[in-house]
Amino acid sequence: MYYESPEDNLFFSICPVPRKQIPVNEYRDLKERMFFHWAILEDSKYAAKLLAVWVSGLLIAAFLIAGKSVSRNITYVGFYWSAILAKIAVLLCLMQLYTAWHYLYLRLMNQKIAYKLLESSKTAVWYKPESTLIRDRLIARFQVRPVLKRIKQTILLVLLFLILNFSILFLTLSY
Repeated sequence: MYYESPEDNLFFSICPVPRKQIPVNEYRDLKERMFFHWAILEDSKYAAKLLAVWVSGLLIAAFLIAGKSVSRNITYVGFYWSAILAKIAVLLCLMQLYTAWHYLYLRLMNQKIAYKLLESSKTAVWYKPESTLIRDRLIARFQVRPVLKRIKQTILLVLLFLILNFSILFLTLSY
């Protein structure tokens, strides 16, 4: 779905950027994409998705660690390593989310838009008109910035849990 209204026909006739590369359309496209949509879900669904990634990572890591042991059982040390690896999987997902949303934020905030020409692989630059720049910056500030803040807070929380796991692992191995 791309942003179109009657007054935008004039905009698109003036704007040389292909429709898929216009920042507001990139925003709408990113909101609808399966994985990147997680960042705008309500809190409980967002947490459930990340928890599902963590549980999946935990199970995979636990099976791999248990498979490496002679007795085919997982010890508490193996469980902590599994939890650490699962948190790293969650961090990688969050970093991917953050990177995509931050790229979009920058495209919305900048007046200069680099885009690829359809007929060649060359890149061109287009300067947004003032009205388009204002609209894009409003979207960036009030729609995208809260998403970035939420992802940053989640990354910090997961890092805190990761440090806690490493601390517990270190203490259990020390005694």
